Amino acid sequence: MVGAGVLLLIVGVGLWLYTSSVIEGHERLLDTQNLTQEEVWRYEGSLQWWRTAYTTTFYPAAVVSIAMGLMVTLCPILWAIVQQTHARKSFSEDFQRAFNERLVSEE
Repeated sequence: MVGAGVLLLIVGVGLWLYTSSVIEGHERLLDTQNLTQEEVWRYEGSLQWWRTAYTTTFYPAAVVSIAMGLMVTLCPILWAIVQQTHARKSFSEDFQRAFNERLVSEE
């Protein structure tokens, strides 16, 4: 289960980094002075598409993937900690009860 969570984290972070780097690359290309007007239009259109897709699709998908990955990874770990704490408390109570019963039976 933890492996699936890590995979979701990797996918979410990878998606976020890839789309961010594509947008930054397009912005850097548009800052260069040696582009023809046709190339500028092409890169501006592509940049606009990537920004829209990032805002509407890739960023929400990355956030959901990262959130799900954190939940799938951390919930079993937290549950194991809670179970161990409960088991220790239960064992301690059982041990104390048995000890008290033995003291009463010896009297």
